Amino acid sequence: MNAMKPFYQHEESGKLLSEYLKKYETLYYTRKFREIKKLFNGIDLPGKKVLDIGCCAGYISVWLAGNNANVVGIDISKNAVEAAKKHAKIRKVSGRCEFYNKDIIKEDLKNVINGRFDIVIAKDVIEHIKDDGLFLKKIHDLLKDGGILVLTTQNNHSFNYFLEGFFRKISGNLSGRKWLGWDPTHLRWYNKPDLNRKLKEAGFKPEKYSGSYYFPYEIFNKIFGTDINFWPFVMIDDLLGDRWPFNRLGWSISVRAGK
Repeated sequence: MNAMKPFYQHEESGKLLSEYLKKYETLYYTRKFREIKKLFNGIDLPGKKVLDIGCCAGYISVWLAGNNANVVGIDISKNAVEAAKKHAKIRKVSGRCEFYNKDIIKEDLKNVINGRFDIVIAKDVIEHIKDDGLFLKKIHDLLKDGGILVLTTQNNHSFNYFLEGFFRKISGNLSGRKWLGWDPTHLRWYNKPDLNRKLKEAGFKPEKYSGSYYFPYEIFNKIFGTDINFWPFVMIDDLLGDRWPFNRLGWSISVRAGK
């Protein structure tokens, strides 16, 4: 379980897209995508204007465009943006997708994007941002009144956090207090109380939580060197993901918040 270079840092866009799509065939990514989709239940997507922050190679953007939303995706990686454009072209949704190599913290997106958005999604982004309060305030400014933010991150109020953190600590691999998950570019953990506080400080009203990855199938994958598509894990995640109190206890935690 040593830290590896994240796939999204690949230097060639075609290879990045290939590795990215393979990730979404694994159980963890499949479940996380289903977790996110639950937060879109009840939202009429056709015609909605959506901003996908940290879009990478555009899996969520392409799905939204396939549901007739008009999507703008941004990412700080130029290669990821090029991969996202290829992805949209392959899926024949280029007419409803625009992708830009932009940094929401360092740049004024209003100079690039015309108008505000009905929905903003930030999947696994906030844990990479040094000033997360500024990040949320910038998102708030980009949303229309009554708009929706869908945000996902990693959760230190989860069984898997304590389980893997414990094994890392006793193995001497890393100090449990310094361990920030599988991605070496993460800066911090979150949990429901943290997210509620930060969202409210930025002017949002948290509405609904969802979670996934309640059991450590990624650990089994690393041990056996393959993706363990074990149906009881899927069933448990699907049953518990949006139910209280489990919707705040998955390794992955997602929230829908209104402006």
